[in-house]
Amino acid sequence: MNTVQAPEFTININGKPTRALADTATIGGTLISNKFVTTHNIPYTARKNPITLMMAVQGSRSTSNFSVEVIIQLGRMRVDMVPMLVTPVSDYDILISIDDVIRLGAVIDCEKNSIYFSKYKVRVTCDGKLKQSRSAMTKPQEVPDFQAMFHKLFVKEVPEELPPAGKIMHRLSLIDQTKLLKTPTFKAQLALMTKYEAWINKQMNAGILHKTSVPGGASMFVEAKGDGRLSP
Repeated sequence: MNTVQAPEFTININGKPTRALADTATIGGTLISNKFVTTHNIPYTARKNPITLMMAVQGSRSTSNFSVEVIIQLGRMRVDMVPMLVTPVSDYDILISIDDVIRLGAVIDCEKNSIYFSKYKVRVTCDGKLKQSRSAMTKPQEVPDFQAMFHKLFVKEVPEELPPAGKIMHRLSLIDQTKLLKTPTFKAQLALMTKYEAWINKQMNAGILHKTSVPGGASMFVEAKGDGRLSP
C-alpha cells in the first residue's frame, strides 16, 4: 500500500524561502508562523478583534491577534498582498488554507505527489515527510448568547415561586435576646400600599414569604418603578 505524502513544498514569502503545507483542513485563513514573521522583520498589524483558532495543530495557540499581507512567489507565479494570520505554528512556516488553495487555482495531485497552480501554469513537486494530521478553522471572536444557552436562568419574568425543594430551612437567632437590633423605619407612599399588599400576598402564596416571630425585624423600602411595578 502506497503512503500518500503530505503536500509540503517550498515557496518564497517576501523573497524568503518558506516551508509550506497546503492544508486542505485549514478553513478561513492561511496561518503564518510568528517566528518566521519576527525573524524576517515582516510588518504586521494588530487586529481590532482577535481571531479564534479552533485548531488541532500541536504547538499552536487558540487565538491570532495580528495579521500580515505578504508577497508569495513560486517560479513565475507571484501574488501580492496575500493576507495571513500570525500565530505559533510548529513544523512549518505557513499553513495554506483550503480557501487560498482554491483562490490560487491549485490542484493537488496525490498520484504525482505535486501541486499544479493552473492560473499561473506552475507545478511544484511535494517532498512531504511528516505524517502528522493537520486541521485548523478560524472564526471571528463572538460573544456567546448566554440568554439563549441558559434560558431557564435568564427568564423574561421573575417566577413567583421557589425553585424545587427551595423551602426556607434556616433561621438566625440572637445570642443575647435582650439586645434587640434597632433598624430604621422607612415610610411608603399611601398610594403604593394597595400594590404593596398585593405583592406581599403573592409572595406568601408562592411560599417565598411567610409569617413568623423574630427577635428583631427590618422594614422594607418600597419604590415604584417606571413601568408601575414595585421594587421592595
